[in-house]
Amino acid sequence: MKNRHLAICTILVLTLLFSVVSVFAEPQGILKGKVFDEETKEPIAEAVVEIEKLNIKVVTDEDGFYTIGGIRVGFHDVKVSHSNYNAKAFTAVGVAANVVTTLNFELKKKTAE
Repeated sequence: MKNRHLAICTILVLTLLFSVVSVFAEPQGILKGKVFDEETKEPIAEAVVEIEKLNIKVVTDEDGFYTIGGIRVGFHDVKVSHSNYNAKAFTAVGVAANVVTTLNFELKKKTAE
């Protein structure tokens, strides 16, 4: 009988703990897309996509794709850069809870000066 009460109390405490954690968990969204050459439409590998305000950086794969998960809901400035291309930024990109936002970048190749 005593063990049963202990088990019930333990389950109640754990349930309450997980409920509190989920209430205070911050909603998050996902940003994904592709980075490609403006002229040739070829994908750009190893471009850096970043959300500076959140200190998040990811690198595109060989097909130019990137995914950033766990982004705080709201509006964020997103920038992409690559050593051979001019950087590009989008301001106030909306990220919603449990939604995948698609953001593609077309970069212009740097010209020789």
